[in-house]
Amino acid sequence: VVISSKLEEFYAPFFGINLTRIAAFADANRFILTPSFPAIFTIGYIGSFGLKDGIHTMLKAISAFRVYYPEIRIILIGNLAAYPALSKQLELYNLVNIAILTGPVEEDAVPKLLSQCSVLVCNRNNSNYAACGFPSKLVEYAAARIPVIASDTGDARSIFGETLNWIKPDHPEELTAALMSIYKNPDYHRELALKSYEIFSEKLTADKASKKLVELFREENQKQFLIIEYQHFDAEP
Repeated sequence: VVISSKLEEFYAPFFGINLTRIAAFADANRFILTPSFPAIFTIGYIGSFGLKDGIHTMLKAISAFRVYYPEIRIILIGNLAAYPALSKQLELYNLVNIAILTGPVEEDAVPKLLSQCSVLVCNRNNSNYAACGFPSKLVEYAAARIPVIASDTGDARSIFGETLNWIKPDHPEELTAALMSIYKNPDYHRELALKSYEIFSEKLTADKASKKLVELFREENQKQFLIIEYQHFDAEP
């Protein structure tokens, strides 16, 4: 089982053509809160704060956006220790006073934190690591029914279509422009968010992924059973 077409392409020569692709998924039952869309424009991010996540580029873009719209807030959710440069970069871009740093949180706390945002960002870089993955945060963003800005890497666009705001990886100016668009046209982008939620509900819930895995295991078990039966029939008396 792989999570992306890139990994499927890479592993196919080693394992043959019998690879199953299952993208990231989320439990729909966790995301029952209605988005609050706060009065203060709030930019949210959740993740591992790894190099692939383009944190520096995101902060640079937010800083440029803040020149035009200073009354904003940032919520950064995750293990900040994985990105020791964060404090200096927040200072560099004059974002310290508007940033809320949660640190690691329990899984059950994530939906509420996301629901307090105006827009959610998944700004991956142009690395192979980013292209070969399928960020679980993107699925949770869609489940939260909040407008999303995402780097156009990997398979995400083939699943979500034009319901997300796509930007080129490593292009902070495109992220700034996307933030401006959502700030100026919130109703339009909230309608898009509802469409991305429909895609999540149809394709990316934990229930649907688990059913697919069960079907896969049953098929593989049946194959193994047939091989054993064939070997037994063909054995010497």
